[in-house]
Amino acid sequence: LETALFRLPETPATVWDLGCGSGILAISLKLQRPDCTVWASDISDNALQVAQRNALKYQVKIEWTRGDWYDCFRLPEKNSVDMIISNPPYIAGDDAHLTQGDLRFEPPNALTDFADGLTAYRMLINGAGRFLKNGGEMWLEHGFNQAADIRQLLQNAGFSDIQTLSDLAGLERVTGGCFRLPETF
Repeated sequence: LETALFRLPETPATVWDLGCGSGILAISLKLQRPDCTVWASDISDNALQVAQRNALKYQVKIEWTRGDWYDCFRLPEKNSVDMIISNPPYIAGDDAHLTQGDLRFEPPNALTDFADGLTAYRMLINGAGRFLKNGGEMWLEHGFNQAADIRQLLQNAGFSDIQTLSDLAGLERVTGGCFRLPETF
């Protein structure tokens, strides 16, 4: 959230929170930047219902849509989004943490891709160019040991100005970059 707020232009912008879960990022962003249009999507009907109740509680207007990443019921216009943010499932399917502590009580598909932990990132990064404006940004939360992989995926997809930011514990936890539309002659 802090990264998105810092990186957003001062003018009204459009932000899309993909995999919004309870809506905490989308709602918090809208509370801090009421001038922005905020889209939020999730594949889970239950998660969207919780997010919508939370938005009502805080009296914020969010553009809700249900779907699997970019395959949603309703979508923003092509190349109309200033920023895409997401905290997708990133725990590898064989990670022992999934069976320990509080994680045992979370829906598994909200935590893991049941593979290498990077499936959602591949889909998010490779599909972003359809929706991001020229110069738009994408910021992704990830596991402490995934920053190099996320940077490589962003670079392979043509993003520039790629950065990784650390959390308060000094762990690399957020990576993003700037999208540039291909030049045509």
